[in-house]
Amino acid sequence: MDDLVLVDIKPDSGWFTWVNNRSGGGLVKERIDRFLSSFSLVENFPFIAIKVVRQTQSDHDAILLDLWGRKPRDYPNDYRLCFKFDLCWADDREVKMIIGNAWNRSDTEYGDKIERVRSILGHWQR
Repeated sequence: MDDLVLVDIKPDSGWFTWVNNRSGGGLVKERIDRFLSSFSLVENFPFIAIKVVRQTQSDHDAILLDLWGRKPRDYPNDYRLCFKFDLCWADDREVKMIIGNAWNRSDTEYGDKIERVRSILGHWQR
């Protein structure tokens, strides 16, 4: 993991993906499955959610990766999510150029692109 610079994406629900189905002191639970990702994927998909889904007929649980699992409503204090796109901008050529210039920059992160569009269009709208 260190050599490839991968990060372990922690699950939002559940933790262990295997259980030996014994009781008492013989019970063993392990986290043997996980999602590993590059840091850039995590930056580009800030709403990634991992869930462990209990399988009743198996000792092995499923894990699910949802790139859009955490909805923006989970982050009400994140100023980057306060930008609202006004439908009247969809037909305006200048707005399309502003959005295209901000969004197609490869040297900026996802949140910075949203902030750039928000700051430019906020002033432009007035």
